[in-house]
Amino acid sequence: MSDVIAKNDKAVFQSINKADFTGSVVHKYHPKDSFITLTLAIGRPDGKSVDYPNITFYGENAGVIDNALVLEKGEYPRVCVSAQIQTKIMKNKKETKSFQNIIGLELRKAPTNMENITGLKSIGSHKLPSANSVCIMGQVVHLFKITRPDRERPIGTIITIKTLDGAISNFPRVTCFGAVSSAAESLKNGDIICVTGAIRTRYDKANNVRYETFVGDEVCKVN
Repeated sequence: MSDVIAKNDKAVFQSINKADFTGSVVHKYHPKDSFITLTLAIGRPDGKSVDYPNITFYGENAGVIDNALVLEKGEYPRVCVSAQIQTKIMKNKKETKSFQNIIGLELRKAPTNMENITGLKSIGSHKLPSANSVCIMGQVVHLFKITRPDRERPIGTIITIKTLDGAISNFPRVTCFGAVSSAAESLKNGDIICVTGAIRTRYDKANNVRYETFVGDEVCKVN
């Protein structure tokens, strides 16, 4: 005879929600003691474009970060950041909005490239190469095909993924194009997937709107 009163047999899926960045801090916003937002300039591998993700740190470290990072014209601190993509749903009588933000977990002064390779201190002058890497593993909860009237096939796919980060559920969205979008089209709700990619940003001057998107470069179903 079993003494078990209740049991949940539903397996908890494996989850990953991590982002790593290396770049130069070009702007900081510290309106309250409880948080600070840093804008990083991160060069793309093509050497022609730059992304500017916003990363927010909460808690008592906000003031420490503000004091530690001194921005002067032509001098922008180079840092390494470990972060997570977190989401929040806001509801009112008219609509429901979902917000996706990059939340910093750890901030480090970037070593030089030679320091990073050798483990030695005070050596080398070349900057550590830029990094913009996001990995999400979780459960597919929604698929949205991006369409255009003049295109027969979808031009992209947006996947909403549920991640379990401790006791908190987040629902990061990844946008896929090209061959990655074609792979995403075969997915269905409930699938466990892993997606890697980067944060891409662009600014629409005409409408004064800033876009920050997690763009996937590979998506794979996890068995």
